[in-house]
Amino acid sequence: MSNATRTRGSAPPALAPAAAARAARLTAEGPRSLLLAALLTVLAVCGGDAAARVFPFGPRHRAVNDLANQFVPFHAHLWDLLRGRADGGLLLDWQAGWGTSFLPDYGTYVSSPFAPLVALFPRGDIEYAVYGITVLKTAVAAAAMTYLLRRLGPGTWWWASALGASYALCGWSLAEGTYNPMWLDGLIAFPLLCLVGEWVREGRRPLLGPLVVAVCWVANFYTAYMATIGAALVLLVRLLTARAGTADAAGDAAAGPASGAG
Repeated sequence: MSNATRTRGSAPPALAPAAAARAARLTAEGPRSLLLAALLTVLAVCGGDAAARVFPFGPRHRAVNDLANQFVPFHAHLWDLLRGRADGGLLLDWQAGWGTSFLPDYGTYVSSPFAPLVALFPRGDIEYAVYGITVLKTAVAAAAMTYLLRRLGPGTWWWASALGASYALCGWSLAEGTYNPMWLDGLIAFPLLCLVGEWVREGRRPLLGPLVVAVCWVANFYTAYMATIGAALVLLVRLLTARAGTADAAGDAAAGPASGAG
């Protein structure tokens, strides 16, 4: 076998240990970066509410408008369903007014995988449960973005954590997600859908990818469609930049022998 054939058929020996070392480093630092991003987010959200003396850290109430009149009652009915105490069922809620359909409200507001966590709280503390779920969703969004950033390129783990927390603490999250907690599922969905796009580029995870997309859409279809559009744009940019990089590499390879011959 010629040297040229050996070079084309396998990666340079020096690159394999380097790639393996980088993969091992990412694996070791992964949980640390995700936990730091989530911790920074929780401290920022709860610290801001405590400084502003907002529920549950002060007398100023956050359950106004839609949160008080729709979302908390929806979670309360979900609590009753999960505990077997509902006056009605998934189709009808006889506790709301003279009775109203609940299935459309379930699909719109409480179909998130996080919503059943209300059953872990006492019935009288539903508002505390909704607040806890809101903070948890924001922290998970920070961890999901941190994981995506760590996977896309090099960089220190703590810097990815800071960027992931900054994403979760954006103005839209703090201004809208505090009283529309179901919208925070879209904040989680965006980095997850971008991750699915990376799997598509690499031809990996053919079963897990569609499952992740399905969960994101079931959790909250209203924000999922916007997150899907954003992830599609990110995928398009990644494909275009990868093609440009391949063309530049091919041009450099062609120029190399020509310059050597000259």
